[in-house]
Amino acid sequence: MNYNTNEVAGIMGVNVSTIKRWADSGKIECYKTKGGHRTFHISHLRNFVKSDKKALSNINLNALVQGDSQLVDAIRDIDTAEIVRHAYRSVIGKDDSPFNSITNSLLIKGLSYSFIFDEIVLPVLVRIGERWKEGRLTITEEHLAAVRIKNLLVNLNNTTASIDSKLNAYCFTLTNDKHDLPVYMAESILRTKDNIFVYNLGANLPVDDFIVASKKNPPHIIFISIVYVENIDAVREEVHSLLDHFSDKDVSIFLSGNGLSQLEIKRDNFTPINSYSMFEDLIESRINKE
Repeated sequence: MNYNTNEVAGIMGVNVSTIKRWADSGKIECYKTKGGHRTFHISHLRNFVKSDKKALSNINLNALVQGDSQLVDAIRDIDTAEIVRHAYRSVIGKDDSPFNSITNSLLIKGLSYSFIFDEIVLPVLVRIGERWKEGRLTITEEHLAAVRIKNLLVNLNNTTASIDSKLNAYCFTLTNDKHDLPVYMAESILRTKDNIFVYNLGANLPVDDFIVASKKNPPHIIFISIVYVENIDAVREEVHSLLDHFSDKDVSIFLSGNGLSQLEIKRDNFTPINSYSMFEDLIESRINKE
């Protein structure tokens, strides 16, 4: 999500001229439109608050969540149950902007992507799935909520890495698995790290094709989400093919998702991921090896 100068001034609790001065001096990053207007991405605000402790204490949460006092208290106290309740209600409602505002508020406060995904986004997705199974949500409503969450993640990933990055990371799902939200969450975490160039290959990717294509830009990190398994034997064969190909290479392979347990993969050159916090810690360890 992007903010204009007036909105940032309200969020930071300062006047507009202060934001302009900070932007012009480089204290806070921004983009400039062709017309010369300043536009601030959520990552710019997050980076600024991380570098200025005083700014953190001055954040006006009311400006971020449109004055919802109950939600302000929940965000201030990191009451995840209450935040999930608000997030679910907004992501299936007429207006999804409160959902985006909740996520942005947590990011500006400095909470990690992995915490937000594990404690807020995933519980919201679980609740959506449960309500759909109970017949309390239509397929249309379930799809709308998923698209809104995906749009948020795509916007979070609106950053670029240097072409000189030392590590190549690939994220995707396997053949016939169209559940790509976990891939976008993994991408978000990877993009917060220096020296990683991230390729989000999306959903439904044949492993054989990936192996051929990866010869041009060899991977150092591979994240695969396995949520839907249509044919256990076929998916198991794909995973073994991938693990065989990279068995003698210095590649960190991470497999995640509810479908992984069905495959019963007994190999030692991959790591099963059960949370994004775990994934982020392992990525940090991989970076520190370089």
